[in-house]
Amino acid sequence: MAALKIRRDQLLDLLDLEYLEEVQYKISNILGIASVVVDLDGIPITKPTGFTNLCRLIRSTKKGERYCTISDKNLGEEAAKKGGYVIRKCDSLGLLDAACPIYIDGIHIANFLIGQIVQDEIPKEQIMEFAHEVGLDPDELIGAYNALPKMDLDLLNKAAQLLEVFSNEVSNLAAKNLRLNEQIQKYERYNEQIKRSFKNQILLNNVFLKFFENEDIHDTIYHVFYDMAGHFRLNRAVVYEYNKKLNKYIKIVEYKKQKKDEDFAAEIESAPVEKLFLKYKDAYFPKDSDFYSVVGKNTGIITPVFINSQKQAFIYLDDGKEDKKWQDDEVKLILNIAYLIGTLLSKNKSEKEVINSLMTLEKIIGNTDAVIYVNDIETHELLFTNSKDGSSAGKISHDYIGHKCFDVYKGINNPCENCKMQVLINNMKEGKETSITYDVYDEKQDKWYTVTDSIINWIDERPVHMHYAIDITEKKNYEKQIRKMAYTDSLLGVPNRLACQEDLDRFIRDAMENNKLGAVMFLDLDNFKTINDTYGHSFADRILLHIVEIFNTISTIKDTFYRLGGDEFVIVLHDTTKEEVDKVAKLLLERFNKPWQHKGRIVMSTASIGIAFYPTDADTYNNILKCSDKAMYKAKDQGRNKAVYFQPEFL
Repeated sequence: MAALKIRRDQLLDLLDLEYLEEVQYKISNILGIASVVVDLDGIPITKPTGFTNLCRLIRSTKKGERYCTISDKNLGEEAAKKGGYVIRKCDSLGLLDAACPIYIDGIHIANFLIGQIVQDEIPKEQIMEFAHEVGLDPDELIGAYNALPKMDLDLLNKAAQLLEVFSNEVSNLAAKNLRLNEQIQKYERYNEQIKRSFKNQILLNNVFLKFFENEDIHDTIYHVFYDMAGHFRLNRAVVYEYNKKLNKYIKIVEYKKQKKDEDFAAEIESAPVEKLFLKYKDAYFPKDSDFYSVVGKNTGIITPVFINSQKQAFIYLDDGKEDKKWQDDEVKLILNIAYLIGTLLSKNKSEKEVINSLMTLEKIIGNTDAVIYVNDIETHELLFTNSKDGSSAGKISHDYIGHKCFDVYKGINNPCENCKMQVLINNMKEGKETSITYDVYDEKQDKWYTVTDSIINWIDERPVHMHYAIDITEKKNYEKQIRKMAYTDSLLGVPNRLACQEDLDRFIRDAMENNKLGAVMFLDLDNFKTINDTYGHSFADRILLHIVEIFNTISTIKDTFYRLGGDEFVIVLHDTTKEEVDKVAKLLLERFNKPWQHKGRIVMSTASIGIAFYPTDADTYNNILKCSDKAMYKAKDQGRNKAVYFQPEFL
């Protein structure tokens, strides 16, 4: 089986360390042997459990640590080759160890180890020789060796079989976590795209508004470049315009954060039109190019500017970074701003006509993915809209200009209940923030939007309300999918350990604040390992699925039961009474005290239940689980097929 070399931090993300260490604790506590999970190099991933002073002594020296690490590595490799558990002597003192491989999609990623067992007595001389070799005190090492546990080989085999069951489950969890991480990364990329798109649109809106704030065209372009420099972290932004008399491009507007690229500026300003085949740091840009170009390694963008429908200028933007990859939506934004600048510089329109026209706004915003409208703050009448019904950004419909915004977008006769406009008007009067951003769900369309409501100055200088909404339904769906994967058991499709912790934390807070009583029932199947070993995982999985069916038939618990792992379940009864808990426990014991049938054979697997109350027995997630777990083990000690209530002396 091929080994997958991944970074240690990635491995830690894929493995549920809390669950692994809990399993280790139970193995060590019940069987009295050591356990740990190691990576493919033999280096521990989890905190080792149950190890005696002997291993700590050996690992305290560099040579001893190397012996142990190589031994764990070799043991894991043998287990991977076999495809199951192996038992062999370690490479240090010859103690018995067992290992099971952990896989992701059939690829070996880690090993679950148990052991530190003495089977054949090791001669004192051999121990002393080893102590001298690794640099330890021989008497101290002999004393530590004498304290080691001894175990029958048959019992160690059974322990290794149990370990294999856990390793298979860990492999399934790791595969699930891998899928979850892939979804999270996909969501993060999409979320970043949404954020960038939102910021781009805000910049475009601000740029457009600047065209109405200043009568000086060149000063307006400079301030636009200033905003762009902050948005894209530019060092320099320049507009070069063709000068007929000089037959070359000259610089007409420049924003410069740092003094640089003077050679490029000089080259452009001296280039005749017929030779406008731009060269900069070995990058060439033909004069007939209609799109942006990347400028060498010191990346920038050159994009044409159309004046009177002809390519008579261009914009050069430089961010001063190495190998920047411009995103498509960023390029689209720059092209739109170039269009605005071209409109300003056009000769066939007077400046007054440009300022008093919505044609530019319609061309830029009309095709955006966002839903945008502007309405009068007193009459609610629409002054501008790029969508007929808000369902999607489409062609601009002048039919709705003058209509009430709430009538067009919501189909109602009065202002919307959740309208932020009045809040913004009050803020404007008090000199406070005049923009609010929030998420909203539209039931009519079954869509989520991120909305920004702002008070801006319109073309005629009056304050107006601008509503800007971008569809984030896909983002919300990603979030829902990720949450479902993270909080659901992959085999049974029921809430898992993470869901249990989140819900119990909330239930405990509610109980403490409102003087309520809640109960946690820790349920573990009796003889489940034997069933799994005898009939295989498939039949064991069918039993687990049938357990879920049992839980779902009991109304008081069907929404609050969780699978922690293996055959362990937690049931929560919130805001309950001891009498109600007694009824549920009795009902569960009756349901589980029935045979399971498999290919004509009768299989019995009763349940042991431990019960603890919050907040009386414990008032935190970890402690209440610990109390109910202790009570469950007490039920097993008393003969199984019982429900036992927690008592302080159990700890």
